[in-house]
Amino acid sequence: MRVAMMPERGVVRVSGPEARDFLHNLVSNDVLSLGPDRAGYAALLSPQGKVLFDFLIVPDADAFLLDCEQARAGDLVKRLTLYKLRAKVAAADVSAEWRVAALWGEGVAARLGLPERPGAARCREGGIALIDPRLPALGARLILPAAMAEGAVAALGLTPATFDDYIGHRFGLGVGEGAAELGREALFLLETNAEPLHAVDFRKGCYVGQELTARMKHRATLRKRLMPARVNGPVPAPGSAILADGKAVGTVRAVHGNRALALIRLEPWAAAWATGTPLTADGATLSIETPDWLAAAIAADAAAPQAQAAR
Repeated sequence: MRVAMMPERGVVRVSGPEARDFLHNLVSNDVLSLGPDRAGYAALLSPQGKVLFDFLIVPDADAFLLDCEQARAGDLVKRLTLYKLRAKVAAADVSAEWRVAALWGEGVAARLGLPERPGAARCREGGIALIDPRLPALGARLILPAAMAEGAVAALGLTPATFDDYIGHRFGLGVGEGAAELGREALFLLETNAEPLHAVDFRKGCYVGQELTARMKHRATLRKRLMPARVNGPVPAPGSAILADGKAVGTVRAVHGNRALALIRLEPWAAAWATGTPLTADGATLSIETPDWLAAAIAADAAAPQAQAAR
C-alpha cells in the first residue's frame, strides 16, 4: 500500500441551507443521494455539454467539499457564484485549510475501515476518508485539516510515494482528470468515460449541459472516447495527431512516462485494430489498452444500437 500527498489538489467548500439542491441542479451527478457514508464524482458542464470542471463531491456536515484542481479552484468558485443568483449558498476556495492525500494498493479500504465500494466514506481524524467514487482500483482519498494532515498520513504506516507516482497509477488505469487531460470545453462529458466512472446520472432532472448529454446517450451517438495507450518510442507531444496508415484516428491528450491518454475515434480505431494496422504519433507507436472497466463500457455501447433496433 502506498500513500502520497496531493499538492496539486485543492478544496472548494459549498455551504448554506440550499447547497445540496444548488449542486444537484447544476452538476452531472445525483447529489441528493450523497451523505456521511457516500461521496460522489461529477462534472460542471458548459451549456453545450462540454466539461468545464470535474471534481469529487464529499459531504461534510451541512456543507460539501469539492476535491478539485488547486490551480483552478478560484475559477470553480467564480463559476459556481455565477449560477448562485438568489440561492442561499456560499462557495469558497478553502485549499489553505485542507490537505488531500491518495492511498492505493491492495488492502487500502480495509486499512481505512471502509467497504471497497465506489464513494464509500466515513469521518476520520477530523477529516474524511473515502474510496475513490470513480473506480475502487484508484484507491482512496483522505481530506484532512491542514494542521494535522502530515502526521495523520504518516501514522498510517504506508509506503510513502509522490504525487507523480499517483499520476502514473492513474494513467495505468486509463482515468483522466483536470484541464490538462480533459481540456476546457474540449470534450463532451461522455467522451471522458463519465458513465463507467460514475460521473453522470441519467435519471435525475435537468442540469447545465444535460440535454446534449442525454441525447448522446439515448441516440447512441458517442463517437470518441478517452482511452489509455502505451507509448513505444519518442514521447509524443500533447495535441499530436494519432494516425493509422496515414489517416487520423485520434489525438494525444496527455502523456506520463510511457503512458498516454488519447481521444480516440472509435470506428476507425476498431477498423485499424481488426487489420493489425499500427497507430503512430510523432514517430512513436501507440498501443491502445482497454482495462476491464473500459472494455465493458465499450461493449455496452456497441450493443446499444442493436438493442434499440430490436424494440
